Amino acid sequence: MIDRRAEGNELVIFLKGKIDSSNAKDAERRIRDAIREYPDLPWVLDAQDLEYISSAGLRVLLGLSL
Repeated sequence: MIDRRAEGNELVIFLKGKIDSSNAKDAERRIRDAIREYPDLPWVLDAQDLEYISSAGLRVLLGLSL
C-alpha cells in the first residue's frame, strides 16, 4: 500500500492499491513514520498507482498538510 524512497533532495511516498476506511489509519501511520524517518527532507506523494481512495483516505491526506 505504501512505499517510500529518498530520491535526491526529497522523500517520495508511493501510494498503491486502495486507501479506504478499512486501512486509512494504517496508511496514515505509515506515511507519518516515513516523514519522521526523514525529517530534513521535503516530501511528495506519488499516487500514480493508487487505484481507489475513499473519503477516509482523502481525510488522511488532507490531515498531513496541517
